[in-house]
Amino acid sequence: MPEAVKASTGDGQHGYSTALASPPTQDLAAASHCEYRVMQATIFKKPGTNPESSKVLKLKRNVGLTVHTTGRTWTGPQGGEWVELDSIVEKPGWVLVEGPGFGIHGPMLQKIEPEEETPLILTVVKPSELRDATLDLKDLETRDFVVSPSAKISEAKIWISLLFGLNPRALIIGSPKCNDAVTTPGVDTYIAQDEMLLKDHMTIAEAGFKDGDEIQYVYTGDWSSIGEGQAPTWARKEATRTEKARTQRARVLEKGSCPELIPHFQTLGLEETTPYDDIKRHYRRLALQSHTDKHPDNVEEAHRS
Repeated sequence: MPEAVKASTGDGQHGYSTALASPPTQDLAAASHCEYRVMQATIFKKPGTNPESSKVLKLKRNVGLTVHTTGRTWTGPQGGEWVELDSIVEKPGWVLVEGPGFGIHGPMLQKIEPEEETPLILTVVKPSELRDATLDLKDLETRDFVVSPSAKISEAKIWISLLFGLNPRALIIGSPKCNDAVTTPGVDTYIAQDEMLLKDHMTIAEAGFKDGDEIQYVYTGDWSSIGEGQAPTWARKEATRTEKARTQRARVLEKGSCPELIPHFQTLGLEETTPYDDIKRHYRRLALQSHTDKHPDNVEEAHRS
């Protein structure tokens, strides 16, 4: 296992502290063994069995590496999602899937789903405006990110923007043909031919990208307001919207607080304290069961709901 670079608390303050010996006070989400994929080269781990430990290690991992977990997750006080490592395969600990307070934007881990597409690892060069001007071209810093072949070009733009603090609307991405047409890698490349410019709705596969390809791109935005490790304005707004949506989905009515809704819950066969997401799933299930295609010879059953 690579050596820890530094330690950090969930508030983003760096420094080592003693791990807690007591069991976590919050409930843990139970699940079965599953694998996660490393999405960014920096990850954060709480060593040991207690996810509430204040000791956090900052580690380096190769993008695309598989991490074995028990599937149990824990949500930290700031809303970060942590997953427990499988101690049979990995050293005991909890790894941050995604969350605030550590200076890394976007997911650090992604759950590997059964029968999913084989993902691609693509490479981008760090913009010249953000790198050491004295570096030789052969020593340029690069970043990797993972996408599925069916992902849109717009998703690649979002990843590049998260890595370097850019605005995805100001990014232009060139096709893989650009790699053969230019001699200077990265953002400094001028993509002259219109047919080499990729539209947001195209997929990674349609564009012709293969595993290990470098993406040529041009940034037309304001360089003065960006920086690696800095949360882009658009990302902060998106995080706020996501948090509001998550709060709304988790909202549960108190028993008896809305008596006018009780008949509707009774019609659905649900308790009035049923979470919002569960109500939606139950309603859709009933709608499918009562669809006319399910009962072509029984009109009464088809209109039961």
